[in-house]
Amino acid sequence: IPPLFSAGVRFLIGGTLLYTYARFSGAVAATKLQWRNSAIIGLLLVVGGTGTVTWAEQYVPSGLAALMVAAMPFWMVLIEWMRPAGRRPVTSVVLGLILGFAGIIILIGPIQVAAEGITGLLGTAALLLATLSWASGSIYSRHIDLPESKLLSVGIQMLAGGVVLSLLAGATGEFPRVDFAAMTLKSIGGLFYLAIIGSLAFVAYVWLLK
Repeated sequence: IPPLFSAGVRFLIGGTLLYTYARFSGAVAATKLQWRNSAIIGLLLVVGGTGTVTWAEQYVPSGLAALMVAAMPFWMVLIEWMRPAGRRPVTSVVLGLILGFAGIIILIGPIQVAAEGITGLLGTAALLLATLSWASGSIYSRHIDLPESKLLSVGIQMLAGGVVLSLLAGATGEFPRVDFAAMTLKSIGGLFYLAIIGSLAFVAYVWLLK
């Protein structure tokens, strides 16, 4: 199951389930502005964030990817500080970020990244961009008009991200690489686990942002 294709399917399934459940539970329909805002967040979090990480893990070990993603709080504090009327971080936050970032560098090690070759460097750069995109979407979501129902909002975000990821999968030639015969119950189960449990985790994250 190619990376962008699997991510697209995952978010299309999760987004459809969340959106449908929210509407049948009485959630007020989103306005055009709320649809647009939610879709933008979906592009930043789902496509730029999770989608890029999924693609990068073709070239970077999952442990290394997890460490790189841990740099995301650094970007969040920096973006919040630099945006208009943003909040300047207190000294303890700055010191904590410096120590945390230094720890990530030590754990990853430049030699380990270099050992992966060009693809490793490309994957590492993609992971950094993914954390920046995720942080940007997180900050942006706190200052715009979104549906009152978190489930509805997340459902729209995931649907928008799933559509774009599917289009990217087609544009990059992933569709012919989908090998249904080679799919095992474990791989299919993993995909549905991400679609269901991953969706709940996504809802929890959006709730925590508020």
